[in-house]
Amino acid sequence: MIAILGGTFDPPHLGHEFLAKELLERFNFKELWIIPTGQPYLNKTTSTAGSVRLELARAAFEGLDPRISVRDIEVKRAASTQMRTTTWETLQELRSAGSPLTMCVGSDQWNQIDSWDHFPAVLKLCHWVVFEREGHPFSGQNHYGLRLGTELIFYKTESPEISSSQVRQDIEKTGKINEKMTSQRVKDCLMKHHLYGTKI
Repeated sequence: MIAILGGTFDPPHLGHEFLAKELLERFNFKELWIIPTGQPYLNKTTSTAGSVRLELARAAFEGLDPRISVRDIEVKRAASTQMRTTTWETLQELRSAGSPLTMCVGSDQWNQIDSWDHFPAVLKLCHWVVFEREGHPFSGQNHYGLRLGTELIFYKTESPEISSSQVRQDIEKTGKINEKMTSQRVKDCLMKHHLYGTKI
């Protein structure tokens, strides 16, 4: 089975990298596809171009495990259509490959999934793994008609509680990159593009 981990990755941090390895170790997926968001469908905005976030994601994830690959499907779609990208469109496109898919999302996303495009139909396009993030307890562990333990799995992640906004704000404030938040590979990429006010 192929797992999907999406996000803006603006920028990716050590929490993301830990989570990717944790998902592979816990569920032994055949592959894990990292998919940076093109243009977010909901309220999130990105301060960094899709092509740069794609480069950041490759710096963060490629090399962690041979089963991990970074896919440009949403960034390319956003660039060509100039429209917001949705999980519904992405899953429809990926399903044509024929492999069973599992979408991996945080409890913060799951708790507002009823606001996603094509809800509840989007739930039927794949299996779901929901990891509980600190500060975002499950809202009643809604199953939305999915079979718990087969189509839907909840678990509490052990990944460090770091946010991309934390990383950005820290750099904007100090001009420096906190090595406890990002890998050296991501740090090099941030410095290359002088992102968020990074100073060499």
